[in-house]
Amino acid sequence: MSDQNDLAELLHENAKARIELGLPPGAVPGDESLPLRLMDGSIKSYPTRLSIPLPPAAGEANVDLCAAIQGRTSVREYGSAAIPRLWLAQLLFHGNGVRAVPMTGGYRNYRRNAPSAGNLGSVDLYPVVLNVAGVPGGVYHYDPVGHRLTEIAGTEALPQLESVLLQPEFGTAGVLIALGSSLARTRAKYGIRGYRYACIDAGHVAQNLCLVATALGLGACVAGGFDDDALNDLLLLDGTDEAALCLVSIGIIHA
Repeated sequence: MSDQNDLAELLHENAKARIELGLPPGAVPGDESLPLRLMDGSIKSYPTRLSIPLPPAAGEANVDLCAAIQGRTSVREYGSAAIPRLWLAQLLFHGNGVRAVPMTGGYRNYRRNAPSAGNLGSVDLYPVVLNVAGVPGGVYHYDPVGHRLTEIAGTEALPQLESVLLQPEFGTAGVLIALGSSLARTRAKYGIRGYRYACIDAGHVAQNLCLVATALGLGACVAGGFDDDALNDLLLLDGTDEAALCLVSIGIIHA
């Protein structure tokens, strides 16, 4: 058995929760307000950076949910046409947008379009725009409350994709949506078991993106093959407290 397999087994074993132990391993006991504070502080923002408002994600696709599930397939190569800006807005909002912000115990309780462990909103969406009509190419963060893009880097950063993608064909997509995870937030509540929850959260969002893409007639593919350090550098993530867990490539299907 390789050392890598040993490490995977070690992580799984140490992340197990057991009834007799009560809290998940490593979780912080005794602070009843901690989950509410973590939930309230789960929206990431870049107040000093350029932001681009997105059109309202209104309108219904002409495909019902069951048809989208049955029609979903992995598409890895794309046509040259640009993705409409409205479709990008729909992808991001229905993928992981916030639809309401009620208050709970004096704290903001974000109602997202994807499940999230403890409603901690561990997943942030980072669209790498390559070919979207009306949106300059570059690396962005999606604000799920303000429904807008915040620029992290412009077109000058796009050549870095060559060092990120292990599957170069994804570079033909209209947009690559990286799913960044706040691992520190889930660990703060759940200890080491929070890593499991973070991966589950990312899976929920990735599936949402794929189903919305299918409903819009776009091709999509979830990718776990990328250079972690290079992608984290591109997204300005430290790779420890925040890290990219997967990519979803989305583009126009070849005619």
